[in-house]
Amino acid sequence: MMITFRPVQVGFAILVLALPGCTPPAGQNVPSKPAVSSAVSSEGNTRAELARARAEFVAAYDAVDLDRFVAMFADGATYSGLRQTTWVRGKDEIRSMWAIAFTKDKARNFEFDEPLTYVSPDNNVAVDAGYADMMMAPQAHTPVAAMQKMPMRVSITWIRTDQGWKIINMAASPKEAVAAGFLNGH
Repeated sequence: MMITFRPVQVGFAILVLALPGCTPPAGQNVPSKPAVSSAVSSEGNTRAELARARAEFVAAYDAVDLDRFVAMFADGATYSGLRQTTWVRGKDEIRSMWAIAFTKDKARNFEFDEPLTYVSPDNNVAVDAGYADMMMAPQAHTPVAAMQKMPMRVSITWIRTDQGWKIINMAASPKEAVAAGFLNGH
């Protein structure tokens, strides 16, 4: 039996879904797969659970709470943001990267209004795709209106685990086209 990878168009992102038993291409380093919950849920319940997980992610970011923020990611998660030139892999690397960011900018606000959410037929995988605004300032308690604003496109892939919904992949890119490698203010 031949097992293949199949691309799936989701919003502006293209995901590659591996069928059970697939192995990555030779030489590709793929993190270990986190345990997915065997809990069965309806799509309505799934969307409500995702809304709570998304709200917790935003609250952790806004609180500049590194432990709470990193807890939103699954083991083996990957992240690519506006300031990285490579993927950040695993919770340790995600923690290291965000520790620097949270130390530099102690005031934060994340707005991810009305993302398009796609849910897998088994209700164990979901993708949020849309636009977000990340705001930050070096001084704690800076009013949101005075923070530096970074508009972006965001894609977050969630998986259902025994500990609830966790981020397995997050990718952010500039909302507007920018010159190669340059963002305003950076």
